[in-house]
Amino acid sequence: ALRLKERLQGAPGEWVIIGGDGTLHSVVNGFSALRESGDRLGDALPLIRVAAAGSGSDYFRSLPEKEAIPVDLVRLTLEGSDSRYFLNMASVGVGAKVAAAKERLPAWMPRALCYALPTVTEIWGARPFRLEMKLAGGGEPMGGRAWAVFFSKGRYAGGGMRFASEVRLDDGELEIGWVEDRSVFSIFAVL
Repeated sequence: ALRLKERLQGAPGEWVIIGGDGTLHSVVNGFSALRESGDRLGDALPLIRVAAAGSGSDYFRSLPEKEAIPVDLVRLTLEGSDSRYFLNMASVGVGAKVAAAKERLPAWMPRALCYALPTVTEIWGARPFRLEMKLAGGGEPMGGRAWAVFFSKGRYAGGGMRFASEVRLDDGELEIGWVEDRSVFSIFAVL
């Protein structure tokens, strides 16, 4: 956030983000950190235009008609860790491991393999975990063994895989997908 602040002095109110969901995620969290610190540059998120130049560009794919719209900014807090903001999707479990493994791939990796390869390797080596979840707004707590939980604002993630169906970027809603405990082979069959 400090490096971002130095570069933002006197910044205009519109930014073009050239990259993918990871780049957009970093920019939004930088602006949000400034806002939470009380810095005047973080008073409001600027108009952000997204160019599809990432390995997946799933957020761009989720935009309706590629028009400028006010979108929801979602805050996710996991017990024992910092809060993070996201615009498209956040995941816990094997989905988060796939995203981390994708970031370790060499830059020359073909786009078609950027998510497919880490998905196969991370699912094959992962194990279900015990999860208890309670939403801040209320509702019944959820729990059980799961491979992954996906919190979706956009419909696509992982290089074009469709994770959500009824959600929109600007509707104030959040779709939660839960991959329950099942065999590795049944997960591959669904994929």
